[in-house]
Amino acid sequence: MDLKATKKFQKSLRKLPPNVLRRLQKTINLIKISRDVDNLSRKLGSENIKPLRAKGGKFYSIRLGLHWRPGIEVRGNVVVLMKIGSRENFYRDFP
Repeated sequence: MDLKATKKFQKSLRKLPPNVLRRLQKTINLIKISRDVDNLSRKLGSENIKPLRAKGGKFYSIRLGLHWRPGIEVRGNVVVLMKIGSRENFYRDFP
């Protein structure tokens, strides 16, 4: 799958702890080699990727450990990394 990142996502990477960045890099590598969301779900484990209800798009959150969640939108064969944040604040404004 192709991968894009929003400016908001890129800006928030600066604030992440190193261990979360390592986990995020592994997840990004899995996204790149996956064919579709179902394939990604099998690679990550179905309990680690969660579809979110939103109008007009396919949004998902991915679990990175206990507290961190990147938010993605799937547009055909393109995955857009939209947001990353702590679990406490993540669902407040995503999607």
